[in-house]
Amino acid sequence: MLLPVVEIAAEAYHAVWRFRRVLADRAAVPLALVLMAGIVEHLLTGSATVAPPPGLEDDPAGTGNGNGGGGPGIIGIAYFLASLPFLVSWYRFIIDGPLGLEGRPLFTFGRLEGRFLLWAVVLALVVAAPMIVAGAVAIPFASGNISAHQLPVLPLLLAVFFFILLILASLRLSLIFPAVAVEEPASFARAWEMSKGNSLRMLALAAAVHLPALFFGGILQLMVIGFGLPFSVLLFTDLAISFTIMALGATMFAEAYKRLR
Repeated sequence: MLLPVVEIAAEAYHAVWRFRRVLADRAAVPLALVLMAGIVEHLLTGSATVAPPPGLEDDPAGTGNGNGGGGPGIIGIAYFLASLPFLVSWYRFIIDGPLGLEGRPLFTFGRLEGRFLLWAVVLALVVAAPMIVAGAVAIPFASGNISAHQLPVLPLLLAVFFFILLILASLRLSLIFPAVAVEEPASFARAWEMSKGNSLRMLALAAAVHLPALFFGGILQLMVIGFGLPFSVLLFTDLAISFTIMALGATMFAEAYKRLR
């Protein structure tokens, strides 16, 4: 089956708006925990930024899934861990409806979150090693540290092509996450087979879902920064945008999974 790109992208935005109350309920505790972690880190170090969880929903290829570019630290770890219960709950809600949330607390960290974490780490490792190799070739050349005389254009083009292939592969393999969330058979082999023939469609879908949200989210952040508001308000805005984009990405994968399983 070929995925309907426009239909799924529209459904992702529609679902986030239609179920905004569920989104707010499920994101409230994780967001509050990350906000507190960010404030603590800011008080201790004078800086704190949000880093999207690698390999999760919005950006499985590390296409982010979040809105911000921080590195590891208190807030990065808190964001990664707090996002897992949120994502599991949101996947279950989108795929199974309200029944998928029956018996699930607003915030929990149990077996499903543990499996989610395990697969996220495995996917990150699978994607990271080849990307490091490709980046080792492409980044120095792109930054001007290596001249065109030292490195032919062909290796650079091959590295870029390799990057694209890895992004396509990570998008296809990320169908494992909705399978884990709804407790259905989960393996990279199954995710790969399910998404056969949809690599470019999933790339187009990820772009259609994330790029507009990142663009308008960036504008909102700039507006908030322009008002000169306290750090806590700036971080709250960043996190609210981030969890919304995370929900959009998870809805995208959930809708694709429902059609392909």
